[in-house]
Amino acid sequence: MVQVETLSDITRHLSYSMAALFLIVGLLVSYSAISRLVREQITQVGTKKALGLRSREITMGFLMYSGLAVVAGVIVGFLVSIFAVQPIISQAFGGQFTIGNPAPYFDVKLLALSAALEIVLVLGTTWLAARSILKRNAVDLLRGEEPPSGKQRFFEKWALWNKLPLYTQTIVNNCINDKRRVFSTIVGVAGCTALIVTALTLNDNVKESYVRHYEDVYAHNAIAYSDSNIDGAMDYIAAALEDNGFDFTPVSRERYAASLPSGGAIPLTLIAPTDEASFDRFYHVNAKDGGKYDFHAEGIWVSEAYARHQGAKVGDTIILDNAAGERFELPICGFYEFYLTSY
Repeated sequence: MVQVETLSDITRHLSYSMAALFLIVGLLVSYSAISRLVREQITQVGTKKALGLRSREITMGFLMYSGLAVVAGVIVGFLVSIFAVQPIISQAFGGQFTIGNPAPYFDVKLLALSAALEIVLVLGTTWLAARSILKRNAVDLLRGEEPPSGKQRFFEKWALWNKLPLYTQTIVNNCINDKRRVFSTIVGVAGCTALIVTALTLNDNVKESYVRHYEDVYAHNAIAYSDSNIDGAMDYIAAALEDNGFDFTPVSRERYAASLPSGGAIPLTLIAPTDEASFDRFYHVNAKDGGKYDFHAEGIWVSEAYARHQGAKVGDTIILDNAAGERFELPICGFYEFYLTSY
């Protein structure tokens, strides 16, 4: 149960960060799109103001346009979550836990809160995008967009600028004269591309992280489990592996819940090689104190990562609970560099 809760917490935190990334890009794209839409309709806006419509009434049209887009986006996002995202997550967790085929999770309050937040933020960006245009007089708006100024820019004084082809100079000036369109394009293309790349590489980054974080990695191609309550089960497996020419190391592997000093618990996997000579295949001892550890002392070895996060020292006691409800209190005998022992 502890491991399920830990993975659930990790997934929840990841969902928050991804949601924030999507929200920021979405707001920038929304602002750029609405801002450009308002400028393209600058003559129509001037006509409405000349006919006596107030800025608030004109703004309401753009707000309704954005509001309908948000509602459509919420519906599409809900359908994608139910029929695409949740089945993918269930399939990923199904490889580690026996969870069957759970029904799609749907929280009405969360959906309503998300929709309300999106509407407020998008309508806010829409109002900001239309505000500057609607401040101008109707006569100025009826003239259309202001033509670019004819003043000489600083880079046009450079000798290199005069050597550039006229086509290149025109492209540069067009980009500068239409900064909003350029900004909208950059935000839309670059932002959406970043989201796609993030989604496609997230899985690969997680799988390859252990290669980049650790110098030596001991992995396995397969694991053969035996019931410790059956006499001779381990010997039978070892003989079968030897007959087929497999290189193996018998270990005792059990899962526990370790009580944290700050409260709560974390999942802990205890791996103890049955052959003392194969100890270094799993662990590399931290010998900062001259390697004075007693390898035959009664107790438990923990990783340096645990020591750093929990402030553990040699001699401290770790409380372990197993699935049978048994509790063990073991002293810490030493620390080892944290090398992953499985994928």
